[in-house]
Amino acid sequence: MLLLHQQKSARNNPVNTCIYWCESRVCRWQVSCILDRYSRAEQSLTPETAEKEKDERIRRQVWKAGIMSIKTKNIKMRKKLRMTSKRRVVMAQVGGVGVATALSLSVVSVAAAAECNAVEPALVNPIYGLGGSATRPYIKELATVLANQTPAVTVLYNDSGGACTGPYSLIQGDKASGSFRYWDKTGKESTCTWTAGSAAAPAVGFANMGNSIGLCKTNGQATLLPQTIADVEGPVVGVSVIVPKGSSENSISTEGVYFVFGFGKAGQVSPWLDDNLIIRRNENSFVQLFLAKATGVPETKFKGLDAKTNQASIQLVQTAATPNAAIGFASSDVADDNRASIKTLAYQHNGQSCGYLPDSSNTAFDRKNIRDGHYYLWSAQHYFAFKGATAGSYADPNVEKFIALATGKTVPQGVDWINLVKKAGEVPRCAMQVWRDGDLGELYSYQDPSPCGAAYDAAPGKIAQ
Repeated sequence: MLLLHQQKSARNNPVNTCIYWCESRVCRWQVSCILDRYSRAEQSLTPETAEKEKDERIRRQVWKAGIMSIKTKNIKMRKKLRMTSKRRVVMAQVGGVGVATALSLSVVSVAAAAECNAVEPALVNPIYGLGGSATRPYIKELATVLANQTPAVTVLYNDSGGACTGPYSLIQGDKASGSFRYWDKTGKESTCTWTAGSAAAPAVGFANMGNSIGLCKTNGQATLLPQTIADVEGPVVGVSVIVPKGSSENSISTEGVYFVFGFGKAGQVSPWLDDNLIIRRNENSFVQLFLAKATGVPETKFKGLDAKTNQASIQLVQTAATPNAAIGFASSDVADDNRASIKTLAYQHNGQSCGYLPDSSNTAFDRKNIRDGHYYLWSAQHYFAFKGATAGSYADPNVEKFIALATGKTVPQGVDWINLVKKAGEVPRCAMQVWRDGDLGELYSYQDPSPCGAAYDAAPGKIAQ
């Protein structure tokens, strides 16, 4: 089994072993192994901490009961939890600072955007996509490459509505609407807006998100994709729980996420006791859907302030007046682009004895712990577009070029696709040592038919930026 602890290696080099394996009691106390305060049952209690630890054990029992009720549909337990929630939960109030910041971000975006019908004549082979902001760094890299091809393709992308809005728009046959970002040959970003209901607006050509279509709900049920729409997997993207750079916190467990985002201030998880500084998303967001599935918090019941996009989540967390009280989540891609002002907490999932970062350290960009299965919060991207007349083709040939590049199926000459993926903070499947089927499915050992782990390690990626 890939994840078995290497005891001999631990004796020879316990610190390095702890970075990657981190499963033994000896190893877990090394500096590279980050523990969450909700998993300290093996520590000896002092009289001063005994009462606090008792409270934490009660909190863990409630959390386990919550997970059990979700899995077994035990009606009595669910009723008990609902009654507990009514007594304990304080509804999150939108703070003045948070609202002002979110609104200012929105106003800047709209004010800078020209009308798309005015700029489109100058754009070569434009294609319009909707989806999540989690993968915007990768979309930018793809768009820049395609802008440099002959003939060029111009990628315009709207990620303001959340991941699930992308496939919804394809299913409904929507036309482009709202603010779209697009990039030139140098990667310079511009924006334009299609007015809702404009007769001149083109149809949405593709969608992108980190989760499968099944996590997007229609009338409370998993959304079904029509046979006319293709769904293909792209590189792996991670999800990061984030705090300001100045925070003293370094890790969080599944239980911690459950109480912070499921109960807000009423969860009593210090130092995250200010509902205005708990930054969430909504049920259309890939990152929120994933944390919901991982922890058991219903996707529509997260507490805190909805930041609308990954980038806005970063902004609200990094500018918090009380750094230790602020917490949020974003894709690991976007978190990496903002390491100067925020940091990713090591995440300890159920059954793990310590927390792991997506990378081997907080200064690396190697995605080591995603690739070998220790970091739990990751998924393959999904790309959606209308199928063409023949198997594997797409109705729009320019969308086909985009998806072929995104998945690595067809790469233009002279383009280092492995580095392109790494630079965006993602991982190609060929560099993975484990895999999972479906959203947060069980991990299993994996070796790609054409492995590229060595090439991925050698690629400069973000370090070159």
